[in-house]
Amino acid sequence: LDVAENGKIAVEKVMTTRPDLVLMDVQMPVMDGLEATRAIRRWEATTGARPTPILALTAHAAGEGVGISLEAGCNEHLTKPIKRVTLLEAISRHVHGKILVTPPEGVEGLVPNYLASVRREMGEILAGLDWNDCKIARRLGHQLKGSGEGYGFPEITRTGAAVELAAATADEDEIRRQILALAAFLDRVEIVSVA
Repeated sequence: LDVAENGKIAVEKVMTTRPDLVLMDVQMPVMDGLEATRAIRRWEATTGARPTPILALTAHAAGEGVGISLEAGCNEHLTKPIKRVTLLEAISRHVHGKILVTPPEGVEGLVPNYLASVRREMGEILAGLDWNDCKIARRLGHQLKGSGEGYGFPEITRTGAAVELAAATADEDEIRRQILALAAFLDRVEIVSVA
């Protein structure tokens, strides 16, 4: 366990120590957690480093705060104060061989079809790129951004936002990188039902 006193130090530590996971306080001095996350994601993209799971910790509970965290590149948005079991489940989702996901109550039965649909859309995005068409990526990225969180998959929401943004600037390499990272994530997902 390592601690950074501010966002600038957090970025430096990620670059030098390559941690398994980062718990990023959104409100830090010198460089806030969201800017630190953006800097880490830029460094990873530039160097080809394996993306480090980053979990945003903030007192901003819902709505816009979640979207801002995910857009900055955080894998998940956790609200303080946080229960120990919630924190441990979030960490487990991102550091073990399998990523454990518990869908929200009432949608468990819909998740297999949803994930199959997401994989089809990922294929459509990549096929569109083969034809130098970023419009498909922009449209489907927007859909993924809007749907992932509701099924219990903030990583799909984050990826959708990143794909939509990359498509707006016709950054085909970034779109491919995001889709391949999402595919690797989905390959590790194990659905855990609420008992």
